[in-house]
Amino acid sequence: MILQKRSLGYKFDSSPRLLYKFDQFCLAHGCTEPVLSKELVQIWSQKRPNEAHATMQNRLGIIRQLALYMNQIGVHAYVLPKNIILKGPAYIPYIFSSTLSH
Repeated sequence: MILQKRSLGYKFDSSPRLLYKFDQFCLAHGCTEPVLSKELVQIWSQKRPNEAHATMQNRLGIIRQLALYMNQIGVHAYVLPKNIILKGPAYIPYIFSSTLSH
């Protein structure tokens, strides 16, 4: 998948690190077959303590891409629904007033 993404012109620099972490996660959960079960993906998808929403979106997006790729090459993989990776809350800036009290 990494080679395919890069051959299509994507930089794909930070994603291999996330894929390595996912690989370690799979090994820790006793995975011995190249299959992404719904249960495994759901455990991986849980929000982590102190994890920013954008970080979680990125982590889940990479696994969704991996599952799509695996299905494309004929390997069974549960694909997270697209709508499960919701946008985070909109940032509302706080505007400081310029009034000074004397």
